Amino acid sequence: MWGWRYGFHLFGGFGIVYSVFLFFLLRDAPRDNPAEIRLQDIGSIANDNSNKVAVREMLRNLFSSRSYWIIIIYSILLGVSFWVINAWLPTYFKERFNLTLGAAGVSATVFIQVASLAGVIIGGILADRWSRKTVRGRLYVPAIGFLIGGPFLFLMASTSIFATAIAGITVFGLAKGFHDSNFMPIIAQVVDKNYRATGYGIMSFFSVITGAIMIYVGGALKDADVSLSVTFQICATGVLLSGLILLALRPNKES
Repeated sequence: MWGWRYGFHLFGGFGIVYSVFLFFLLRDAPRDNPAEIRLQDIGSIANDNSNKVAVREMLRNLFSSRSYWIIIIYSILLGVSFWVINAWLPTYFKERFNLTLGAAGVSATVFIQVASLAGVIIGGILADRWSRKTVRGRLYVPAIGFLIGGPFLFLMASTSIFATAIAGITVFGLAKGFHDSNFMPIIAQVVDKNYRATGYGIMSFFSVITGAIMIYVGGALKDADVSLSVTFQICATGVLLSGLILLALRPNKES
């Protein structure tokens, strides 16, 4: 009735309005000791040599950490899975279960997003409580979530029963919510506080790049008559591995 552009304009407009509110209303939390922010930690804009030293120190600090490499691998595996699901799940549902485009779009997004919303809240509460008993509590929640969610994603990609597929993607969505509410706190436990934003940015770079490449690979495989079911099964295996990899992290402090 409306075309694709209408949806982009509508929700893009919401984002623009929301950004205005954030610009004027969002504030950093007060710091106990503002003097902790040191010039050499963030580099000096006016001094090129100081800036270069800060960048080298930042890279050395991040990539000399075993835990940060685990974070990178973990985020790559999830980036591949999340992006492929976002891009190809409606097409898969349409073809696998003979749905209309509208029904496929709703089925492939509503269940996983509602489950993710619930998972964000439940996963946040569980992690906060678990972290009071052990420093590893925050990483246990998403790790366990993906150890369960991975097999359910595989089930979604293997079944010919629509209700079973919906159940599988819903459980996976719940696990994704566990990840969403705890990933930044986990990074804060393994990355130097002076480089958390940079560490998150570099991690996101690798996750997005590999995810985007995998979207193309998924399409190329489909053109080569490789079923999307196989692609999703591969992604499910990656999700399961990400849960195992996360358990190898060694948090060094409370966030």
